[in-house]
Amino acid sequence: MQNIIHQISQRPDFIRKPPVLIDVGASGGLNPVWQKIASFSTLIAFDPDEREFGYIEQKGTGYKGNYVFKSIATSEIGITKKKFYLTKSPYCSSTLRPVSDKLKGHHFSDSYEVEKEIELTAVNIQDALDKLKLEHVDWFKTDTQGTDLRLFKCLKDSISRKVLVAEFEPGIMDSYEGEDKLADVLEYMDSLDFYLTNLNIKGPLKIDSNHFNQIFSGSLKKRLAGDMVKKIPGWAEMTYANSLADSSFAEREYILSWLFHTLQGHHCIAYSVINDAKTKKPDELYKTLEAFSLSKIKSDLYSVKGFARMLIRLLTKYFS
Repeated sequence: MQNIIHQISQRPDFIRKPPVLIDVGASGGLNPVWQKIASFSTLIAFDPDEREFGYIEQKGTGYKGNYVFKSIATSEIGITKKKFYLTKSPYCSSTLRPVSDKLKGHHFSDSYEVEKEIELTAVNIQDALDKLKLEHVDWFKTDTQGTDLRLFKCLKDSISRKVLVAEFEPGIMDSYEGEDKLADVLEYMDSLDFYLTNLNIKGPLKIDSNHFNQIFSGSLKKRLAGDMVKKIPGWAEMTYANSLADSSFAEREYILSWLFHTLQGHHCIAYSVINDAKTKKPDELYKTLEAFSLSKIKSDLYSVKGFARMLIRLLTKYFS
């Protein structure tokens, strides 16, 4: 795989137009698969700081280009400051106010308690791209506690419709005032030429925090409860892929789409993408990519992970 990635990175179309990866709400960590393509990719991240405005270029991170905007990412136009609600758990902090009355009765409601309201610098995502003179985004990843979809929608149509992979984490239950919900993302993305490649439903325990703390005393029991006790749907991790239906997509996009799907372990999709590309835009590299996908599909059939997934399905079926 490293040899294939190296071949791709040396192509003139990737040297001229490196992959652009956007991460909004990167406090949970960057997508680890990005590190494999970092040497020829441009990363744009948003790291809010109440003291600074603008962006800095970080060197020595392994990326060909790494730009960090010291601001909150926003879909709003013409604002430079935005209210930010700091919650008990930093992972629940948001530009939207938590709806405490709707969160009562869930084990983690305390995490959403607002401890402080501050103002942070803000930048429109499209303005950020304009500052960097970028006219394309290949992988868009956002987890902003309630504003994921509106951030994607604020991109120019010429950019958003050419995104190859888009990741969102919308809510299902009510957590924030005026938040983008799962239904909103499904409806909007269904209107575009995208399809879901991953949908992972997560959520809390439907029990108030006082009873939860009484039943599960101690950090170990709490961690076990979080892993073992059945939860309700609260939010979703979603990944969309571009269907590449637009005839203007070139060899670069087909190859990059293949690479993104391969890095995510979607070898059947990668195989289909490159076979479709062969009929439209012939390229010498396609045979190598097709052979790699085919070998991975065959190896997945007898892999330990494959048997583990099958065993989990059987256990779930007979013991749920």
